Amino acid sequence: MDWQQTLVYGQMVPIMASAAFTDWKYRKVFNIVSIPAIIAMIITRIFIHPQGWLFYTAALIPALVYYIFALFTNEVGGGDILIVAYLGIASGIVATLLSVINAGFVGLILYYVEAFIGKKKPHLQQPWVSLLFIGFCIGAVQITCLKFVFPFINPWG
Repeated sequence: MDWQQTLVYGQMVPIMASAAFTDWKYRKVFNIVSIPAIIAMIITRIFIHPQGWLFYTAALIPALVYYIFALFTNEVGGGDILIVAYLGIASGIVATLLSVINAGFVGLILYYVEAFIGKKKPHLQQPWVSLLFIGFCIGAVQITCLKFVFPFINPWG
């Protein structure tokens, strides 16, 4: 890992962890965390963009999908949309989509564990940013393993 990735992930992991904690504990992602984080990451990406602008701009598509979903339902909050946008700006389209897919699988597993083991009805609404952080961590391991097994493949573009 070079200094550029260290700088990006040094910003990203504490922000995602604190947003995941507040989402898990209070079911909210506070704007005081997400908006300055997005601004800081945009400034960072102005100077450090190893895959080019399109790679990080395309990563905002999942946030746009979340926004459209939030317009028609009451299931997605503004903090979820901001954190998905932050994740897209920070890590790019591949890691963002992989994190969303992994978060969906983790949420599904937790739902079924709660349904079969728990004594009461399982919660349909789960803290999405917490699941997204877990999905991002799983995705980072998946990409690292992919690079280790196939060193000639660059999954980042």
